[in-house]
Amino acid sequence: MAKECISRGEDATRRARKAEGAAGRAWGVTRRAGSGVVGVVNVCMVLAALMVLAVVLGVGVVRVWVDEPLVMNELVFFDYTDVNPTAVMEFSGVGDGGGIPFKHTYFVELQLVLPDSDYNRHIGVFQVTAEVISERGRVLARSSQPCTLLFRSLPIRVARTFIFAVPILLGFSSETQQITVRVLQHKERKLRTLAIKVTLVPRAGTSALPELYSAKIILNSKLPWRKQIVHNWKWTFYVWASLNMYIVLLIITLCCCRHLFFPARTVTNNPPSVWRGRTIEDYKVVRCEAGERAADSMSARETSRRRRSMRRLLMHEFEDFGEQAGSSGFGSANFSSEEASDQLFGSSGFTDSESVCTDG
Repeated sequence: MAKECISRGEDATRRARKAEGAAGRAWGVTRRAGSGVVGVVNVCMVLAALMVLAVVLGVGVVRVWVDEPLVMNELVFFDYTDVNPTAVMEFSGVGDGGGIPFKHTYFVELQLVLPDSDYNRHIGVFQVTAEVISERGRVLARSSQPCTLLFRSLPIRVARTFIFAVPILLGFSSETQQITVRVLQHKERKLRTLAIKVTLVPRAGTSALPELYSAKIILNSKLPWRKQIVHNWKWTFYVWASLNMYIVLLIITLCCCRHLFFPARTVTNNPPSVWRGRTIEDYKVVRCEAGERAADSMSARETSRRRRSMRRLLMHEFEDFGEQAGSSGFGSANFSSEEASDQLFGSSGFTDSESVCTDG
């Protein structure tokens, strides 16, 4: 009955130890999986930061390299105190690298907003003259274009007034016409453009000038053909520059900050998982048993070594004794040293605690 109880206790202990080992292994797997997830999130964050930085640097480099066409809109005012009213559009900072970029071809348009009045319709055609003025006051280019209001017959004007009567009365519409005329085309060279001067000139034989609500000069430039190709493909350059910058940053990060992608494993002094859940006394007992087994193994090796040394010593002594006995005529001394040593070690069985003494 006692043996059966002891056996059951041992089985329960083994099952408990197996359960503890399984729990320790499960905890180790969970911890490694959590560490892996944290590492993946860390690497993804580093790669995303590198991608954002690469896009910013790539787009910035391409924007510095690629030129943009120049677009300018400026309201101008004609001086009607002159016989031929003029308006000037000036470029500030020409000497400091401002103004129209070098080798750009620019187009100048004049946009006029005129009242749809009988006076303007009776004027008919008038002339618009544009001049390019350099820094030294020279005229670099000059162009002149005729201009007139859009013709509308009386029935069309009456029908249009009837249809738009309510919006006109409410102020959502007005009886105006807008005229846009391209007056100039010029390519910027060494003599830089300082201003563009526009003049209204009446037709020959008259002095009547049109009535204006407002006037605007619109300037659009065109890039040189090489820069125009680059500008047309700038989004492709954005992508390739960002990709190359990302590869360079990734290589630099892998070379200089390798621990961000491959963190070093830390060595801890925690006991193995098989000891988790046990007391320190169990750990000490096992340590003592392991020490005793190691001591027994070392003692056995030392005993075997001493026996071999003692055997060689006795064999040497018995050989000397046999030679002396043979020369003295003792017949009873005719036995070999091997037999003597076998008899000694076989019958008496010397150990480390025994001592052997031989008298000469």
